[in-house]
Amino acid sequence: EPTAPDPPGGSTDVGDVSWIVPEISLVVTTAPVATPWHAWPVVACGGMSIGHKGMLYAAKALGLTMMDLFMQPQTLQEMKAEFMERKGDQTYEAMLPAGPPPIPEKN
Repeated sequence: EPTAPDPPGGSTDVGDVSWIVPEISLVVTTAPVATPWHAWPVVACGGMSIGHKGMLYAAKALGLTMMDLFMQPQTLQEMKAEFMERKGDQTYEAMLPAGPPPIPEKN
């Protein structure tokens, strides 16, 4: 199916995680097309069959994927090897310092 000229987007911190461990993504439908994602209609869908079906589909897909990796250790080793090969000698450094942010001092 062709890519939309201006596809809807979003962001997560998965980019940071993907420098540390192999990563795959799963996207499922839990609300109708054109639903504003950071608004009450999505919350309402979570209490309806479309939200429940999407959640159960995602849970099954994630669970079965983990079961496959557990039952097929060779596949898991191949994933790790590919990850290390693609990453090469690059190291990840977070843009934010480690630990909690400093507590502001009272003036």
